[in-house]
Amino acid sequence: MNQPPGTRSAPPSPSQVATFVNEAQQRLRRGDFPGAADFAQMVLSADPRRAEAWVVLCAALMRMGSLDDDRALADALKALPSSDPAHTLLAVERCRVLANRGRYNEAVDLAGRTLQRAALAPRQHDVLANTFTACGLYERALHHADIAVAAMPRDPATTYNHALALRHLGRIDEAVDAFESLLRMFPDHALGYFSLSACRRWDEGSNHIEAIQAALRATRIEDVDRARLHYALFKEAHDVGDRPLAWSALKAGADLVQRTSPFPHEERTAYTRSIIRRFSGGLDAKPVDTDGPIPIFIVGLPRSGTTLVERIFSAHPDVTDMGETHGLALAIRDALGLARYGELDPASVEKMQDANWPEVARLYLESLAYRTPKTRFFTEKLPHNYHLVGAIRRAFPEARIVHLRRAPMDSLFGAYKVLFGEGSYIWSYRFEDLSAAYGMYRQLTDHWRQVLGGNLVEITLEKLIADSDAEIRRLLDAIGLPFHEACLSPHTATGGVSTASTTQIRQPINSQGVGAWRAYREQMEPLRQMLEDAGFVDAAGDPIW
Repeated sequence: MNQPPGTRSAPPSPSQVATFVNEAQQRLRRGDFPGAADFAQMVLSADPRRAEAWVVLCAALMRMGSLDDDRALADALKALPSSDPAHTLLAVERCRVLANRGRYNEAVDLAGRTLQRAALAPRQHDVLANTFTACGLYERALHHADIAVAAMPRDPATTYNHALALRHLGRIDEAVDAFESLLRMFPDHALGYFSLSACRRWDEGSNHIEAIQAALRATRIEDVDRARLHYALFKEAHDVGDRPLAWSALKAGADLVQRTSPFPHEERTAYTRSIIRRFSGGLDAKPVDTDGPIPIFIVGLPRSGTTLVERIFSAHPDVTDMGETHGLALAIRDALGLARYGELDPASVEKMQDANWPEVARLYLESLAYRTPKTRFFTEKLPHNYHLVGAIRRAFPEARIVHLRRAPMDSLFGAYKVLFGEGSYIWSYRFEDLSAAYGMYRQLTDHWRQVLGGNLVEITLEKLIADSDAEIRRLLDAIGLPFHEACLSPHTATGGVSTASTTQIRQPINSQGVGAWRAYREQMEPLRQMLEDAGFVDAAGDPIW
């Protein structure tokens, strides 16, 4: 940390500590997060057990989005006695940080230990609801959301998180009621409109278009909330058939996000090339059989049908659905001795030549201990693990890998119309980036097809929809699973879903999304032309595989 201008680097004297604590707190309230963190650090250099300073330091780092926040929270928990209320406060906050960064097992373990030794305030139950949602433990998330909203029924955060927990569990009517209650209390709640819009298909007699437009007319609104409102407006205008309004809202929202999160073309191109160089052979051995659990990695572009295939598997009694985790990339980072957080890049790919792959496998399975699969197979459905297919084969000789393909125009339109979580799929907000990212995806998946041979099980979404019985039987056979009738009705599978497909997968398999991009054929033409020039689609926008 840089010291604030004019301050001394020496620790404050005992008589100055209270003054420095007050200054740190004042700076935090003013939004001067670096200054607050610096003063808090000076206090801690003199008094390492000063709870107020730890609270300010951790709060400042979290609000800055610093990756140092987890380390500070861990240090605070070591320094403070567990009986100190600040210890409980910071333990719960660390649960959220760990979960949001993909360290689910650590988050769930810390949450369990914290619940055993302390009674939580309603706000802390709300934070744990967020934590368990991120970890895919939706029933536990709803339990804590119920407690929080019962104690704070007019609080926007608790009301929103409670509604979201209901939606994840498929209790859609209750979720709609909860979101609409939230918006009656807080009619400018952008995140509320955004999440409500995804709950169902709206019609002329039931929608929130005018309310969303009114919220957009507010003079003081942050870009992130403006983007959420635009995406909500797109969804509802699209549902009622107002294509001009829908497209203008979608374009405005995508442009906002793209300006703040540009796609690093050169870096990702170099990353793609480094993966192809590093994993260029020795991957075609037939998967070995073990006593289990055996992972089934489901990969592909977002919105390509990965959630549908996950639900097909989850309907089988021999498969545990583990959802989407970041455990594989984190296990690789840990095994290579890299920083706990961050993106894999060409330098980290080069280090993989010395990777201890059994250790990667051990660390990955350890990261799933909070939901240890008790069946022979389990699914891991993080779509962009298609980058790591080579690493999967090295770490898990027994793994099955399923690659979902979808017609390029539908796949990319499906991604373009979704506002993903912060930092995810940042290539999906501009046509040039969509085209470039799709090219890299095809480079990698064509490479995996060549070097894995029959070990890459490929499913084309359009074929799966057109002949689901035959394709599901083929899929199960390729994995080594006996046919099970329930797999033909994946919409009846139990369990929560938090992806962008959370409502669609609760319907029977249907063709509603096939050719969906054609509703905006004129607006999508520049992207179609880019893909035709690259050889991925023809003049009609149909795929060229």
